[in-house]
Amino acid sequence: MTAVVRPLKPVEFGLLREFTHLAIHVSDSEGQPPISLVDDEPLLRQYWDGFGNQAGDVAVAAEMDGLVVGVAWSRLLIDPRGYGNLDTETPELAISVRPEFRGRGLGGQLLAALLQALGAAGWPRLSLSVDKRNPAMNLYRRAGFRKVAEQDDDYHMVAAPPRPP
Repeated sequence: MTAVVRPLKPVEFGLLREFTHLAIHVSDSEGQPPISLVDDEPLLRQYWDGFGNQAGDVAVAAEMDGLVVGVAWSRLLIDPRGYGNLDTETPELAISVRPEFRGRGLGGQLLAALLQALGAAGWPRLSLSVDKRNPAMNLYRRAGFRKVAEQDDDYHMVAAPPRPP
């Protein structure tokens, strides 16, 4: 089964609530928090609520047999600031693949497509925050992200989208 990576359709923007929940990195011993957390916590809610209505809202989806199995999206999160906020000019990355589809290279395909779309839209950078224990760190490095700040538990990273010719 091959995934098709394409822009996320406006009728699918509601999926970002679920994918925000799936993007929360937890250790195996912690277990996934309830999905209500992404509704109740303003810092998480801002990653999906009202998507498509502000600068930096760009999203791509990986689809397999009609099912969206992964999404990478960006938002310019200023007030309140997002977890990976770099400045007021840099959108922030969120990415998630359904657990049963992880480990198939979809994250790399999604990141490449999102960076391409951001470059075409003229955005100079994309930032993220990643827990130091998160194995996705290798994915981000391969996609061209580099560390620009370090906190106790996480890194802030940034990548420059490719510029169209």
